[in-house]
Order: sequence, then structure tokens, then C-alpha cells
Amino acid sequence: PEQILDIIAIVSVAGLLSLSRLLSGKLEAETRILVADLLWARSRTVATRSNHTVVFEPGNDRYTISDAGGALKNRSLEVDLVSVLPAATMTFTPPQGKTQSTQIALSYRGDTNSVTVFGDTGYVKME
Repeated sequence: PEQILDIIAIVSVAGLLSLSRLLSGKLEAETRILVADLLWARSRTVATRSNHTVVFEPGNDRYTISDAGGALKNRSLEVDLVSVLPAATMTFTPPQGKTQSTQIALSYRGDTNSVTVFGDTGYVKME
């Protein structure tokens, strides 16, 4: 009987650890998608030689990428968009895809990831 209780306890702990990894995996995946979308916007800016704007809506956990023709991508996040500093709008400009330096924070169930966009280069980094 004691061995059965030990096995149940071990299985319970393993299940909780797996759930924890799954939840943190969601934050990681959403952060990577955001980085990919920002890199896509920058790349399109360079390729088309036209501005691409990203408008973040922290209260709605979403963002939109657009060019002069209108919205290209509308994305609702499955995690919380905590903050976008210094402003909720950033524009990649040709020819190099530069933009204003921006810090973006995402959160899910107590964990936080951040994305930094470096203004001088448009480089996007997940931290």
C-alpha cells in the first residue's frame, strides 16, 4: 500500500511538471511568433522600400502589421501583452528597416518574456 501511494505521488508531481512546461511553452511559442512577425515586417520594409507599421493593443492582447495599402496581419495573442514601451506604435522605415527602439513584455501565468527591437538596425531579439 505504501508503494502505491509513493507511485501516485510521483505520477502527480510528474504531471504537474509536464503541465508547467506546457504552460511556459505557450509563452515561448507566442514570443517566437511575435519575433517572427516583427522580422517579417522589417524584411518587407527592406524588400518593398515602403514603411510597415506595427500597432499594439495591450488591452486587447493583439497587434496589427500594415503598410500604405492597409492591414497585412492581424494577430491576437494567446498570452498577455503586458507593455510596449515607449509607444504602442512602431514603424519600420526603408531602406534598412530601422525603427524606434522598443521593449515589449509578454506574460502568461506568472512567467514573463520580453522582446527588444533595436532602433538603429531594426534587429529584433527575444530575451
